[in-house]
Amino acid sequence: MNCILRFARIAFAIAFCLIVIVGCQKNQSSKETEQQPTAKTGEPDRQAVSREELITVLELKDFDRTVLVTNRIKQMEYQGDLIPLLKNIWEGNLADIPRVDKAFVGHPRIRLEIADILLQASRNNRGFNLDPNAYTAYARGLVNSEDSAVAMEAIGVVGIANEPADLPLLEKILTEERNANYRAAAIAYTENCAVNKEALDRVTASIKSEENRSFLNKLWTDFQESRQSVCRKPA
Repeated sequence: MNCILRFARIAFAIAFCLIVIVGCQKNQSSKETEQQPTAKTGEPDRQAVSREELITVLELKDFDRTVLVTNRIKQMEYQGDLIPLLKNIWEGNLADIPRVDKAFVGHPRIRLEIADILLQASRNNRGFNLDPNAYTAYARGLVNSEDSAVAMEAIGVVGIANEPADLPLLEKILTEERNANYRAAAIAYTENCAVNKEALDRVTASIKSEENRSFLNKLWTDFQESRQSVCRKPA
């Protein structure tokens, strides 16, 4: 997914102060060194997450601290040292990290964070033999979770997948108008390359709240530039 689009997510999340959208994933090609120099200063990226730091945080079994670290990973230009580790965790292979609790990393909140990173890596052709269908399928099963944090993250992962087949699912969430879930789905829906103005107008007409209708239409308008850079054909 294009970096501009991810920045747009963050901007709208801050503006409305209702949901936390994952950080921008730049994912540009770079040399496979442990620390990457920044484009402006040439200094090491102090926000970069090392394999050791990630393992240490996972061992603490702290959800909030783990999410903070995974969000930093999403902002890293080079993630190559971490993708194999995250892939092993996703697959339940913890042989090399025996102090990491299997139940903790298997919790939906953590598993969705990992799915987000791996799905982005798979979309950017990182060559780690990743399975994007597995990550998206897992997220689809959690978009209606009673845990709002889980539901929003799941909707966000579905949005990253950008699959036309997910439009009915996203439209259903939109018409239910369940607060933060609605807004997460609105972002995922207006980012989806299969959505056109006709589909948007049809869904908007079924939404009762004027505030929600305005939010959806504003996203559509403001995301047009990023949509054109991500989608092969502008909707």
